[in-house]
Amino acid sequence: MEAVKINPRIYSLRSADNLSEGEKKRVATAGVLAMQPQVLVLDEPSSQLDPCSRRYLIGLLQTFSLTQLIATHDLN
Repeated sequence: MEAVKINPRIYSLRSADNLSEGEKKRVATAGVLAMQPQVLVLDEPSSQLDPCSRRYLIGLLQTFSLTQLIATHDLN
């Protein structure tokens, strides 16, 4: 949860229905990372994220030493 900047004291009290798209993606990413996968497969991980959240996600993904397969339409 620390890796994706989620405060458990705040988010444990909130319903998933009341989270933004970016928050939902961060919670889902935290859940996947907790399983300590060897391969991470992501389909459009930065879609519907604001520029700041997109930069954070890209930086976060670059810190992982595990194998990553990322599908995106972002040409940059």
